[in-house]
Amino acid sequence: MSILFLEVIIKLEMQYLFLNSYFKAIEKHIADQIDFDRMINSKTTDQAFEVLQDTNYNRWALKTKNLREIFQGEKVFFKNELSKLGASELSQLFFLRADITNLRIHLKNQLFNLQSGDLLDWGKSKKELERDFKEEIREAKDKETPALLDDYLTEIYLKKLKEVTDKDKEIKKFINEYELILNDCQGEVRAQKLREAENKFIFEQEKKNSGLASVLAFFMKKWRAEKMIKTIIDAKKIGFSPQEIKNLTEGLRAL
Repeated sequence: MSILFLEVIIKLEMQYLFLNSYFKAIEKHIADQIDFDRMINSKTTDQAFEVLQDTNYNRWALKTKNLREIFQGEKVFFKNELSKLGASELSQLFFLRADITNLRIHLKNQLFNLQSGDLLDWGKSKKELERDFKEEIREAKDKETPALLDDYLTEIYLKKLKEVTDKDKEIKKFINEYELILNDCQGEVRAQKLREAENKFIFEQEKKNSGLASVLAFFMKKWRAEKMIKTIIDAKKIGFSPQEIKNLTEGLRAL
């Protein structure tokens, strides 16, 4: 192993150590189960929104009750923070989930005439999707049902995740386990095992506080919190009971 290669490795490890220390400092503001329970048990949607003022969404939740605008404001801020920290390259990893979500929305509309909402403002546009996922879109046209399309896009998501993380050994191990569960299990059993795999990965990386795997674990906590908040708010607007909302959120995953 050359001295130059060792220097690169050491530099990366120092960068990740610094980043993870920073993420640990702000992690306490990410919505957790206590916040979710407060939102679920709130009497009105407005009261549920007020809980966001105690989280990393606070400055935007004070200005609007439009959840999409709140998420977008926080995303722009976080992207700028990564840039200030000299870690702009991590933006591709952080926004990958939004890009795949937009690809899913776009293809379901294009191939099956299904409306799954508007494209996320913080993900790739239709033009960018067709440019950057040209081959994936071509293969997606062979999928005969929305369910098969969903499975295919999950495969693409995990493949891209491996590419973006540059084959980090711990991340690769986690994704390989994730893929095995997807292939070998079905229904509620699969959902439970996937959730358990995510929880195990996050727990293990929280203890280490170093390396790219710990960065991904932090991102996963942010992704899952966002899903939880959106599910709770949407369900409150519809008029679901606290127990019904709790049931909806129990199976939510980060990926």
